[in-house]
Amino acid sequence: MFSVRTLLVVAAAAFVGSAAANEAAESAKLPVFFFHGATGNKTNGAVIEANLTAEGRTYVALDFCQNACSVRTALSDQVQLAIKQIQGIVDKDTATYANGYHFLAHSQGGSVARGVIEEMDGHNVHSFISMAGDGNGNFFGPQASDAVPLQVLLQALGPFAVDKADFDFAKYAADSTSWKGKFQGDLIQTVTTNKALQAKSSIANIIMPPLAGAALDNWLSIDPFLPKVNNLQNCGADAKCKADQARRKANFSKLKAAHFFASPQDDIQSPWQSCVLGKYSTVASLDEVETKFADFTIVDMKDTVEYTNDLYGLKTLDTAGGLHIHEVPDVPHNCWLFDYTSLATEVPCKHAPVYDAQIYPLLV
Repeated sequence: MFSVRTLLVVAAAAFVGSAAANEAAESAKLPVFFFHGATGNKTNGAVIEANLTAEGRTYVALDFCQNACSVRTALSDQVQLAIKQIQGIVDKDTATYANGYHFLAHSQGGSVARGVIEEMDGHNVHSFISMAGDGNGNFFGPQASDAVPLQVLLQALGPFAVDKADFDFAKYAADSTSWKGKFQGDLIQTVTTNKALQAKSSIANIIMPPLAGAALDNWLSIDPFLPKVNNLQNCGADAKCKADQARRKANFSKLKAAHFFASPQDDIQSPWQSCVLGKYSTVASLDEVETKFADFTIVDMKDTVEYTNDLYGLKTLDTAGGLHIHEVPDVPHNCWLFDYTSLATEVPCKHAPVYDAQIYPLLV
């Protein structure tokens, strides 16, 4: 078993096809904005910062909501804080940013960055690069690779990020019989009914309930982030809702490229396939989260409603040649940023080869 201190710290040449090569040539030396993950801060990308600034690149590590703020503030609010900071930086140096800029994001930062892209009208983001981001939300399901991320949540991230009065993660950490459906059902009940928690918790915001139909309706109305950035809400006759969805989709579709990186050996994200916009299958009721837990399976991105119905522009961007999915073996969660030893395998991972082969070619 892992120590809580260790878990808190954690919580805190591959193929780059011809399309990517063309994108790189077009976007040579563009400035980079870095988005850190949950419990993180602007120093998390220091190794990447040193590499880029050594060649004269403009690099900005955003610091609008660091450390505890990053998990105790709704993602919808964090998006607005990020937009304010980015716009202020760009407005003070318009020449530097005139040809555009890249968004480089890690973990929860990927969610914030996508929210900024969708909500920041007039953005000039060239490439969005999400490294181990929780792209399609989290659910701690039955696949074996979810076991270690579940322990990170139960023992460290959950108790740090959410008050015991709102949800007692420690209770489930001490009861291994709850890990195969009971905990998950109780968590889904909380995030689909507790509007006050949704208004203040990024952890609640990013849980993707594996529910369908009417069982999902209340969550669609109280989660201020994921239903909106995925354009999942049924607007009916609400003209503003429809206009907002169209605006978000248009803003996302403006990207020249979106790169989503994942590794099957990620030891924090659950499921790891969420990083490449997959998610778990659904059940018809909250009770079935527990009773049918073993039956959950992964739905690949191209079979999700977000892609098939082109809800926020994934299919549009894919058709234009701008959507890139990268599954890279043997990269635990934080190795995208620095040298790191996996919690799951205890195998060290060197950052430099990962960065050199996967990330840097998209930035030059």
